[in-house]
Amino acid sequence: MTDAEGSAERSSSDERNEIIELQQRLAELPNAVGFAAHLNDGAIERSGLDLRSIAVARIAALAAAGAPASSWSTNLELMDGVVSADEVEGVLIAVAPIIGTARFLQAVEALIAG
Repeated sequence: MTDAEGSAERSSSDERNEIIELQQRLAELPNAVGFAAHLNDGAIERSGLDLRSIAVARIAALAAAGAPASSWSTNLELMDGVVSADEVEGVLIAVAPIIGTARFLQAVEALIAG
């Protein structure tokens, strides 16, 4: 084995070990959903946007990211009374040319499932 092959093998092994370590740390989290919720702490205040603008931005982001039904359900629950069903539909129609047909339909499917 050449020095380059040995170095590449060690590097690959190190990367695998780092991935395994990360997976173990994530598995030990007491509540991954709770952790995800903390990612939002202070986001509304720091954005400087009103609640309706934040809701519209999040709808577009959820669609663009291909968010699962659980994400849609959680976010729409938080947006209750801030945006209407017609506005959700309008945002999806507005972003469809940018996110593409597959993501648009994925968002619609997630909304129906939720």
